[in-house]
Amino acid sequence: QTIPLLDTSAGTNFSSMFRYCSSLQTIPLLDTSAGTNFSSMFYFCSSLQTIPLLDTSAGTNFSSMFRYCSSLQTIPLLDTSAGTNFSNMFYSCSSLQSIPLLDTSAGTNFSSMFSYCSSLQIAALSGTSLDFVYPGSYITTLAIVDIFNGLATVTAQTITITGNIGVAGLSAANRLIATDKGWTIVE
Repeated sequence: QTIPLLDTSAGTNFSSMFRYCSSLQTIPLLDTSAGTNFSSMFYFCSSLQTIPLLDTSAGTNFSSMFRYCSSLQTIPLLDTSAGTNFSNMFYSCSSLQSIPLLDTSAGTNFSSMFSYCSSLQIAALSGTSLDFVYPGSYITTLAIVDIFNGLATVTAQTITITGNIGVAGLSAANRLIATDKGWTIVE
């Protein structure tokens, strides 16, 4: 359920560190400042309710970092500005309601980042420049507008927002935020 304080100050690879620790509820503060690989770090930690603030500023791989963390409701602000791989990062985090604004401007892989996040309400990203899918969740109209505001200016990319409760409330002006930046909106 818990782990002791660990000296991780020299660690660079945190991949699968707590993978399948399904009874783990809390994590102590860890020094992850040298970490570059956070893939599957908390994979299937289904009882994990919170995580401490982690220094992820050198991180490039965040794939499946929180995959199947079904009890996690929020995460702290993570520095993801160097991140390239965000695939499945929050896959099946069914209790996740919000994420802070993450810098995804260097991202090259976003496949299934928010798939099966059925409780997600707030999930704006900053600088996203590749096709992106926000599968059906509880993302409100205001939250979708925040998502549009965070998009990078691109040439012919697609953002899919099908099945979110806020789609019906989008105005033409709201849609222009994304389309004026080169995005095609799939509703």
